[in-house]
Formats: sequence, C-alpha cells, structure tokens
Amino acid sequence: MGIANASRYPVKRSHIGIMHHLSRREVDALIDAPDQQTPRGRRDRALLLFLAGTGARVSEALGANACDIQLDRPRPKVLLRGKGPKERVVPIPDDS
Repeated sequence: MGIANASRYPVKRSHIGIMHHLSRREVDALIDAPDQQTPRGRRDRALLLFLAGTGARVSEALGANACDIQLDRPRPKVLLRGKGPKERVVPIPDDS
C-alpha cells in the first residue's frame, strides 16, 4: 500500500479548545470565597491556595499524601503524581 492509498482512510478530527488562565483578581476571589469560620471553608481555602500556588491539577492535589509534602526544607516542595507513572516535584511558594 502506497501513500496514495492512505488518503482513503478518514482522518480523526478533534476539537482542541483554547485554555485561558485566570487573572490574579479572579484567583483571589476564588480563594476568598469559602467561609473561613467553618472547618469546611478552611479546608476549601487551603485546597484552593495549594492549587493556585503549585499549579497542581485537582486529581494530583487529591492524590497527594502527607509524606509527599516536604515542608521542613529551605524550599518546601510537594511530589505530585499524574496519570500513569508520571510524577513531578513542585515547589510550594511561601505565600500559600
């Protein structure tokens, strides 16, 4: 089969959307939204701070264990696990 015959097969078309980032004001509004007077609100705010500070995906953040977070170093960091065997170490900023 030559290249000319390859054109007979349909090409899979997919739509790739454009990803937009949030402005600093939008991120701050999200972080300030949970009610900090309740345990759930404090938990939600901590998770939002973690997501915003590290750039972690929600699945990566929820999959992190206490042993994956290293706070006792000059530069705190966290081990994040993605799909399959993918892992990455991400610094945790001081302001998180």
